[in-house]
Amino acid sequence: MVYAFLVHTVNPGPCRILFAAFYGCEDSESEIPDEKLRARRKEQLNQIAEQVQSEFSFRSSTTGTKYSGEGISDELLAVKETGFFRLASGCPFKESKFVLWMTQARCGYTIVMEEDENRILAENVLNLMLRLIDVYVKKQDETTIQILLKADKMASVVHLFLPNGQLQFINHRVVEQYQKELELLLSGK
Repeated sequence: MVYAFLVHTVNPGPCRILFAAFYGCEDSESEIPDEKLRARRKEQLNQIAEQVQSEFSFRSSTTGTKYSGEGISDELLAVKETGFFRLASGCPFKESKFVLWMTQARCGYTIVMEEDENRILAENVLNLMLRLIDVYVKKQDETTIQILLKADKMASVVHLFLPNGQLQFINHRVVEQYQKELELLLSGK
């Protein structure tokens, strides 16, 4: 099961979470008041986003590629970096998790999932989600603030591809159907 999906900045400087969907809950969390639970989840997601940003920055510095600043070419904005890492038990979740991330156009897209999830399927779903997010939420040359302004569109894409945090096997016909559903859903808003 997917535990969380988040979109965040990867530029140097403070990391900002632009969108987050949380699907899982740990057993003892049902006893925690809502305010404390939200604060704890926000802290956990911030830690993950900062770790992804750190790994992305390290990769960028080792390859000599600059993804930040003005005058970035369209080809460089279209480049997708992919990575993954394992979160040990207790850091920041009680159980160990697996994190898959992908960056494109100054944004990081991250899936936090159980260790026994199909990672190849997760990467495929994340890649398909990025394609539709680029079409319906933001264009590559727009700023990351577009994600904040179009949270309803982002939520629609995420809901189709990760219903209740479940990864689904998707072929091209399903993607075409999702595109039709998104067009109908978003044209009514």
